[in-house]
Amino acid sequence: MFQPQSPTQAVHRLLLPALLAIALVLPSQSQIFNRNLVQNPGAEDGPAAQSSTDPQVSSIPGWTTTGGFSVAAYGGGDFLNARDYIPVDHGLKFFYGGPGNQRSTAVETIDLSGAATDIDAGQVKFYLSGYLGFIGGSYDTIYQINLKAEFQDASGKALLTSTAAGPTDADINFPAGLLLRTAQGFLPANVRKA
Repeated sequence: MFQPQSPTQAVHRLLLPALLAIALVLPSQSQIFNRNLVQNPGAEDGPAAQSSTDPQVSSIPGWTTTGGFSVAAYGGGDFLNARDYIPVDHGLKFFYGGPGNQRSTAVETIDLSGAATDIDAGQVKFYLSGYLGFIGGSYDTIYQINLKAEFQDASGKALLTSTAAGPTDADINFPAGLLLRTAQGFLPANVRKA
């Protein structure tokens, strides 16, 4: 999940009654604050493999993928299920990489230009979060798992990279599951996309 927030939220809450009338004429840029901007963040859109022997899902709505990146159904075959360490409020599906040691990625571009004025004023904080983990026995490559956001200017030049690290050797005291990982910070001036 990627969620930009304005540090002036507390002031906005105090002024809420007065701002309600003004909110109807505000530009759409204010709509990107305080919400997840990732399309299909939980892999719920589109098909899912029901077992690891099924073909990988080659087209995932909202994402450009490489390698064996795919979508699986919870409880399908030898995938994660309710007995594993998974989020309480999980959906029906989850992303997974592989198979085996194959490197895989999923990339999505998020337009942040609607918040340019606030970003350039140094008033926008981002929250990057996701559940990262492993299926039992896949411990040899866990150090490669991460969630990364690259914040770019309009031409695509990287101005800031933030990474939420995946599981570590210390986390493999349970056989399979997903762990919440986060990163946060303020966006530098001139960021227009992530």
